[in-house]
Amino acid sequence: MLLTDYLTVAQTVFFSIISLVIIAIGAILIVAAYYLMRIAGHVNRISENLDNASEEVKKDIFEIFEKLSALPFIKKLIRKRVKNKHNK
Repeated sequence: MLLTDYLTVAQTVFFSIISLVIIAIGAILIVAAYYLMRIAGHVNRISENLDNASEEVKKDIFEIFEKLSALPFIKKLIRKRVKNKHNK
């Protein structure tokens, strides 16, 4: 075989291997993008759940505050604090 034949075979092998590597990297990136999108979806659902839970907690705290402020003893404490703040 001549030198040009060896170079042609080497060039063909090189480009074949490079093509396979590029295809493999593309497949890996597609799989990684798929999993990243799934993770983003889970994070979105978790944040929605936390938002709903925080709204419920806020409502519960407001209800507890209203119930406590209905007690005469607590009303007096609240009035004293408000008067003390206004006097300062």
